[in-house]
Amino acid sequence: MTFEPGPLTEAARKAMQPALDRSNVTWAEVEGWLAEGSACVWRINDGQAYVLTLATEDEIEGVLAGGSGAREWAAEFGRAMLEYPAHKGRTLSVTGRKGWARLLPEWSRAGDELRLS
Repeated sequence: MTFEPGPLTEAARKAMQPALDRSNVTWAEVEGWLAEGSACVWRINDGQAYVLTLATEDEIEGVLAGGSGAREWAAEFGRAMLEYPAHKGRTLSVTGRKGWARLLPEWSRAGDELRLS
């Protein structure tokens, strides 16, 4: 299982487009966050999936995800994000589709938000 930070490639855009379509986020916003260094695109298993995370002072938010095999990588990805040196001491959160709650049973749930710390 590999999780590598990388650029916003066409493959990443294509994989995350369905999530973007269901969100209130635009590619222009994503590009701005990436340019200012507050966001990161994570390439999972050599492009099987991609996740966009956005960092605040206290939190890392999973903003967009797309690709395949989430059952295989989602829980491990969350743990890896908390261990990533730049994320130490922060809480990881995901807001969105109800299916994530089934894939992340060890995360706490408040409404539509899932949190791991």
